[in-house]
Amino acid sequence: MSNKNILLYLFVLFVLTGCKIQIEVPSGGSVTTESGNHGCDSGDVCVIDIVDLFFNESFIAQPDPGYTFLQWKKRPGGLCGGKTGQCPINSGLAELHELFMAILESDHTFFLEPDFGRSDTWNRKADLPLDASAMATCAIGGKLYAMGLGAGHTLEGELPSPETGVEEYDPVTDTWTQMANMPTGRRWGSASAVEGKCYVIGGLGASPSTGTTVEEYDPATDTWRERSPLPTPRSAHASAAVNGKVYVIGGGATGTWRHVGTAKVDIYDPATNLWSVGADIPTPRGGVVAGAIDGYIYVVGGSNRNFAYSDLVDRYHPATNTWKSMAKLPVKVDFATATVHDGKLYVIGGLDENNDEFVSAFDEATPDVYRYDPKANQWTRLSDMTQRRMAAGSEMVNRRILVIGGREQRDCCGSLNSVEEYTP
Repeated sequence: MSNKNILLYLFVLFVLTGCKIQIEVPSGGSVTTESGNHGCDSGDVCVIDIVDLFFNESFIAQPDPGYTFLQWKKRPGGLCGGKTGQCPINSGLAELHELFMAILESDHTFFLEPDFGRSDTWNRKADLPLDASAMATCAIGGKLYAMGLGAGHTLEGELPSPETGVEEYDPVTDTWTQMANMPTGRRWGSASAVEGKCYVIGGLGASPSTGTTVEEYDPATDTWRERSPLPTPRSAHASAAVNGKVYVIGGGATGTWRHVGTAKVDIYDPATNLWSVGADIPTPRGGVVAGAIDGYIYVVGGSNRNFAYSDLVDRYHPATNTWKSMAKLPVKVDFATATVHDGKLYVIGGLDENNDEFVSAFDEATPDVYRYDPKANQWTRLSDMTQRRMAAGSEMVNRRILVIGGREQRDCCGSLNSVEEYTP
């Protein structure tokens, strides 16, 4: 052993006193190590004293039947916070790394806490401060942003009142915080996150020009700025981000959200603030939802100008600017919401009248939830939401899916402020 390593060894031994890793295990699973030398059961708090310079362990979270391991929790003094796999902690003089040195050189207690959730279940969370439907949502930095909250509900055929309110949801504290208002009030727009910023695109507002309005929100500074307008006015459309660009697909080209059925695809590059045109979607429709997975965009459901609901699933490949039909959704839906989790697309709620010719303002939304696996090209029905919803917002935050607001009926009885969380 070199003199340098001997000195480092003696120094580390000197500072080892009081060094601890505290494992706190909630109900739903246990924690063990790859070696089997350490373990901590559900509901227990276990403390490991680090008295060996050559400590080398990988901690593994093991969920109980009916539960799933989501991630190691982020907390002050927490280890591996946000990681979803094993948590390795090792020393070895040849491989002393920053994390282990932080432990060795501190007399504080460090924490390791798994996050378990009961799989395929829904739970209510803190309500939105305002009733809301047809809002835009983004997830950035482990928080959800709801944009387009305001005075309330507007009946079909009317332009919505300007709705500019923005709220930030923190899933760690289960609280909402009011943020800077959106400059242009709107509903039936879309939002996509790119490089830590959210781009709110199109929608319906007090002016016809709202359909082309694009505004960028930066959560880090809580500020807005206007960007290059959308070439084609749009509402009740979908957008998704792939490789730093936002793809705006389908929707209604003019007027109220009843005028649906465009096939247009417009592509926005935030880096250049420029728009380009993509290949039209094969079947024009609005009220669609979309999600990006492995460089592809999957567009699901919607309706045509006669409100014929759709079960179509079209896959767009930005690299080749081409479309392909995929396995159909088991039901025909309009105005659902969708999000992506672990390479799968979740399609949630909406209206599923199965193409009834007569459309009523009292048509009820559905609580249905379906998951699409693009590798198998198959759909699976999951547990229903606790509440029927259409025109809701959804995002994946901290490995759980949050669904917010919406309406229980097409044009009747106001919007919702309820929020529920799904554990996959």
